[in-house]
Amino acid sequence: MNLYEIRENIQKIAEAISAVLNVDVTICDNKLIRIAGTGLYKENIGNKINNNSAFGYTMETGNSYIIENPRENMACLYCEERDKCKESAEVASPIFYNKEVAGVIGLVAFQENQKKEILKNERELLQFLNKMGELIVLKLIDHEKSEKINLLAAELSEVINIFDSGIALTDSQGNIKYINPKGNNILKIGSKDSNNISRYFKNINLCLFREKNYSITNQSFIYRKENIRGIFKAKSIYLNNELMGILFIFDEMEEVINNINYFISENIKTSFNDIVGESRVLKDVKELSRRASASKSTILIQGESGTGKELFARAIYNEGNFKGPFITVNCAAIPEQLFESELFGYEEGAFTGAKRGGKPGKFEMSNKGVIFLDEISEIPINLQSKLLRVLQEKTIERVGGKFPINIDVKVIAATNSDLEKKVFEGSFRKDLYFRLAVIPINVPPLRERGTDLNLLINHFINRFNIKLEKNIRGIDDGINHLFSEYLWPGNIRELENTIEYSINITSNKIITLEDLPSRFKTFKCKNTCEVNLKRMEEEEIKKIIGKYGKGSKSIEMAAKELGISRATLYRRIKKYSL
Repeated sequence: MNLYEIRENIQKIAEAISAVLNVDVTICDNKLIRIAGTGLYKENIGNKINNNSAFGYTMETGNSYIIENPRENMACLYCEERDKCKESAEVASPIFYNKEVAGVIGLVAFQENQKKEILKNERELLQFLNKMGELIVLKLIDHEKSEKINLLAAELSEVINIFDSGIALTDSQGNIKYINPKGNNILKIGSKDSNNISRYFKNINLCLFREKNYSITNQSFIYRKENIRGIFKAKSIYLNNELMGILFIFDEMEEVINNINYFISENIKTSFNDIVGESRVLKDVKELSRRASASKSTILIQGESGTGKELFARAIYNEGNFKGPFITVNCAAIPEQLFESELFGYEEGAFTGAKRGGKPGKFEMSNKGVIFLDEISEIPINLQSKLLRVLQEKTIERVGGKFPINIDVKVIAATNSDLEKKVFEGSFRKDLYFRLAVIPINVPPLRERGTDLNLLINHFINRFNIKLEKNIRGIDDGINHLFSEYLWPGNIRELENTIEYSINITSNKIITLEDLPSRFKTFKCKNTCEVNLKRMEEEEIKKIIGKYGKGSKSIEMAAKELGISRATLYRRIKKYSL
C-alpha cells in the first residue's frame, strides 16, 4: 500500500489534473508525505504535511471535503499553518485501497477565478477525483503485481543458477534467451558465438518441437568445438496453443557417470584393515599394495582362486583416495561379441538394438577412478590389442564413434591363471602382459599363511553368528588339527563356505566333525595316516565323563564343558559304549 513506490506515475496524474482544472494539485501518501505536486507545491515534494491540516483531517475521517473558507473551516481549525495560509479554496479527496485510506488528492485555489471553477461543479469534481484515486490504485496494483512477478523471477533465477545441471531456454526458433552459469560453463558460449542451440546439439531437429508436449529424454550430444560430451533433455513450452520456446537441461557425460557411480554398490569401502591376517607373508603383500596405491601405474594381482584378489584391489582403491568410482569387470562373464561395447561403450545406431543416445562403457564410467579387470586372462585375443592401445594412449573410442575420449583411469587386473604360460602358448599378448604387470602383486594361498587360519576361523564364526543369529563358541580341537593339515584348494572362499555351512548345521556350541562337509570326514594328512577324529572325540568325552561322572547333573556339567547338548552327549556315550 505504499504510493511512494509509484510516485513517478502519480506525478504525471497530478500534472494532468492540474492541466484540466487549472488549479494546483498535491498528493500525499498515508504517512502524509507529499509524493506529487504542481505549481508552488512541486518544490515541497518529499516533505511531510501537517498532521492537523485538512489532509490529516481527511486521512482521519476518510471523507472528502470542499473547503470554501480556509482558516475557518472545521478541518483547518487546528492547523499550525492556519495564520500563514493564503489558499482561497481547497478540495481534499481520500484514495482508498482495500478499504483503507492510502493517501489524499488535494486541489488548491489561490485566486478567485480558480475558486469559482472548483465550486462550480462540486459533485462532478468529487466524482472526477474519485476516478483519479481509482486510477492511482490501479497503478499501485499493477506495480505490486509486477513486483511479485519480479520477485518470483529473481527467486526462480537463483534456483536455476544454483541448479547442478545446465539449463537453457530458447525461443521457438532455438535462439538462446537464457542460460544459467552452469550451462554456460559447459558450452562455453563466447560473446561472438552463435546463440542458436542447434550449434551445440548437432543432431536435434527443432521442427519436431512444433508438436505440442514434444520432448527428448537422455539423448547424448557432442559439442565438437570443445569436444564436450554430454546428455540432454528438452521439452517444448506452449502457451495458448502457441510454441513459446524450448527448455533444455543438460550435463557433461563425466559428471552424469560420476553421480550414477556414487550411488551404486561399486563404492563399497574396503581398507587393508579389513583383510584379516597377521602372517609375515600377508603383511609384505599389504605393504606392497599400499605403496602401489599411490602410483598411477597398472597393477597385476595374481593368486589362486579364493585368495581375496578383489579385496586387495578395493583396498588399493580406498587407500589411493580416487575421485572416481571403483568399477569391476568380470572378463570371464562377458560374451565375446559384447566385450568391446561393454568395455568401451557405443554410440547411438552403432548396431541393431543399440540404445538411443548410446551407452558409456566401463572405462568411461571409471574415469578418475579404478577399473578392476578380473579374470584378465579370459579377454579375447582379438581385443587385447585394443586394450593395449587404451593403456598406452589413455583414450578410448566407442563402438560406432568418430572421436576419441580421454580417460584418466587406474587399471588393476587380476587372474588365477599363469599369464606367463599363456604368453608362451600364444593365447595372451606379451606386450599386454608387460603393460599390465608394471606392479605385480602375488596374493599367497591360505595354506602358506600359517597362523592366519585361526584368525580367519574366528572372524567367520563371529560374522556368521551375527548373520545366522547363532552363538557358536569355536571349533573342536580335533577340527583345528584337521584344518591345519588341509590344503584348502579353494582358499579363503572355501574356508568361509565351510564355516557358514557348519554353523547352519550344528546344534551345539562347538563345531564338531559331524558338522563339517563330507569331504573333511575322509581327509588324509600329509603323512598318509588317516586322521582319527572319532578316536580323539572318544578320548575327550571319556576324560570329561571320568571327571564329572554319569549322573543327571554330572551329564549336564559335562555337556556344558564339551560345548554340546545333553542329548548329543548321550548319543556319543552310547556310540562309544562309555
